[in-house]
Amino acid sequence: MAAGLSQSERATLAAMWTFRARGERDTAAQYEALGGRLQVSGADAAVIARVVAAAGDEARHHDICADMAAQLQHPPTPVSPTKLPRIAPHYLDGGARLAYEVVALFCVTESINATLLLRSWQRATHDATRAALHQLLADEVAHSRIGWGYLAQERGWRDELAVGLPLMLAAATHDDDFLSASVPPVTSPALVAHGLLPQSALREVFLEAMHDVVLPGLELCGVGTVEARRWLTTCTDRWRPPAAP
Repeated sequence: MAAGLSQSERATLAAMWTFRARGERDTAAQYEALGGRLQVSGADAAVIARVVAAAGDEARHHDICADMAAQLQHPPTPVSPTKLPRIAPHYLDGGARLAYEVVALFCVTESINATLLLRSWQRATHDATRAALHQLLADEVAHSRIGWGYLAQERGWRDELAVGLPLMLAAATHDDDFLSASVPPVTSPALVAHGLLPQSALREVFLEAMHDVVLPGLELCGVGTVEARRWLTTCTDRWRPPAAP
């Protein structure tokens, strides 16, 4: 897999896959914990089963991503398990906490991930990369449907969800500038061929997911998006280059 890549390109791609591996591992743990809370709450057994199955998918995704990093001669460094961060704000509990977590993890994050993986897969030309991205993509689409199905059935907590959307989006993008600190503004054709899009394309993908999937889906389920759209405007304003003097 490393053939034809410079040392710098290998390191950049390995960092991408290592980042993904870590994220998949953490998501698997979050899904497992969420499945337990849903069971305690008496949630629908089919929903619980799908969340638990998704945890297994994410564990498998970790192995896929770690293997891709290893093929680039940069295997991820094993890390000790850490306490899972709480996803929902501390002022939410019970059903409101569960609704927030399902929406944040499945409706928002997985919908963004699915769009990103799709666009990365479409532009990648390296066979092993395309195969890995396709495996991840198929599951992420299915995972996002868990959230949308849950939200359509669980009709409560709409105000709490609407207020919490900016926090969800900030967490899903990792920072207000959408990965600007970790993604180069311009990537080489070789990096794109191996699945790493430039920063401008990542931002386009994010906006596509928000405007085509996330915001319309939330509105269809009765969740107000005024605060989310305000956050999105503030975020994209930061992406504009400074005006010439």
